[in-house]
Amino acid sequence: GILFNGPDFGGEIPKSLLELPSFTYLTIKQNAGSWSLPDNVDRISPNITNLDLSTSGFRGTIPRWIYESNVVVLDLAFNEFQGPIFPEDEIIDFLPRIELLSYHGNRHLYGTLPD
Repeated sequence: GILFNGPDFGGEIPKSLLELPSFTYLTIKQNAGSWSLPDNVDRISPNITNLDLSTSGFRGTIPRWIYESNVVVLDLAFNEFQGPIFPEDEIIDFLPRIELLSYHGNRHLYGTLPD
């Protein structure tokens, strides 16, 4: 896996990092910088199952590729994400496989989880 932890990191996550087949988790946690996720990722590595982006100043919308990935642990808590929590057409495929989902602390996200 890859861990970026500390106050001096920031920027857009490179697409090439998300496509690397050799790791199963990506953690960018507790960073004071400003981060963003690329929108134009065709597909992240199918081996990435854990994505922890908590408390790191991420901004923007949650991109579709997250919901189309094999991620089963997704922590997006305490960032500045905005827009819908889920694209409506992705909920049915995404939710059954998810083991942990955290998005609290993002004041500008909206929507609810289905029962």
